[in-house]
Amino acid sequence: MFSIAELEQLQDAHDQYISFNSFLSTSKDRSVAEVFAGENITSTLIDIGINPDIAELTKPYASISHLSQIGNGDEKEVLFMLGAIFRVESMARQGGIWVLKLQLVNEDQHHLKELYRYRREELSDQTSLADLEPLLSEMNGFGMDKTSNVAKQEQVKYNLSTYLLRGGIQIIKTFFGSDTVWLAQPLTNLALAYCEVDAYQLAIEYLEKCLSIQYNNRCVGDTARICDTLQNLGLVYKKMENYDKALEKISESTLIREQNLTSQNQHLALAESYMITADLYLALKKYDLALEFG
Repeated sequence: MFSIAELEQLQDAHDQYISFNSFLSTSKDRSVAEVFAGENITSTLIDIGINPDIAELTKPYASISHLSQIGNGDEKEVLFMLGAIFRVESMARQGGIWVLKLQLVNEDQHHLKELYRYRREELSDQTSLADLEPLLSEMNGFGMDKTSNVAKQEQVKYNLSTYLLRGGIQIIKTFFGSDTVWLAQPLTNLALAYCEVDAYQLAIEYLEKCLSIQYNNRCVGDTARICDTLQNLGLVYKKMENYDKALEKISESTLIREQNLTSQNQHLALAESYMITADLYLALKKYDLALEFG
């Protein structure tokens, strides 16, 4: 996790503050954490302390053991939000492994308010919260080569994907609330994962949640994401062979796109909407209308 140079810096960082540009997947079980820490010259065990008096005020973390479809939650996993700030208490070599002791700090501490504000703005500009699967897959060491059966590989991949996304959604809600725009992309990814295994009602449920958030956080000129979500809803209904409902969603998306043609990408997206509309009219055997959009 750390380079040798970083380990040296951390040894001199007592009472200084540290923040990570990634989610921290942790365990309440030290033996589990030691397994994931590995055995090499830079292996590091991070021991995080949380003051119960400030936990509810700050709480950039959530237990996601109950979401696990791998190991029945035996890992006692807790996920810390990216950008959470910790105070370094110590960094020392213990029994062949580095142990970094951190204390979660309170966002409301006067001298840290500006730092928290800066970190949130920086991460919202630079980091995709939807990028949970590759990030946490690497952190947790899950590999698709652990089984030679292709069907099992796909099932493990699906379980892992939905598990990580639901965990990420929960931690985002904890830190930013249930109506933050940061939830939109993870909700979309989770919906598409459900669609891939024909769980269409769940896909629709999460896409509708995403659409509600996008409308509630709508900015002037920011319509592309709303159109994409409406189109995804239409495509799910198309897979369900509910062509009338699919056409309703695609038509709504198309209308918004037609009113917001300010870039080449938006023209291309509109052309795609027309093609989907033509396919739907063909499915409904309305051939004249299909020709208008085809």
